[in-house]
Amino acid sequence: MKSSPISASEKRVILAENEILRLERKSRVREIRVVTGRVWLTETPADSDIILGMGETRRLGMNGPFILQALEPVEMILLPEPSEFKTGESPTQDDLYRCAFQWAHFYKKLKNGF
Repeated sequence: MKSSPISASEKRVILAENEILRLERKSRVREIRVVTGRVWLTETPADSDIILGMGETRRLGMNGPFILQALEPVEMILLPEPSEFKTGESPTQDDLYRCAFQWAHFYKKLKNGF
């Protein structure tokens, strides 16, 4: 696997045929864009399997980990979850879930006196 940053927030990954990449939840990757090739994406626990081809994009859910297997040589761009909203952007459902979870965690700490 070759990996190189293409911007401060994006990462380009190249996998050889049959090579596997595991994305843990803590990796904060929220979107996969396939530049060339085909990749098999499995979310664990096994919720659904999909195959992404050249030019296709998939937004990842809040679960994970995610397993990516190259069905042929593949080049992908991995995009992280946004750290903050830009003016005029609407939050996604995943963003709202994450915010609610963080608020509940903070409230629990506050209630227990940190």
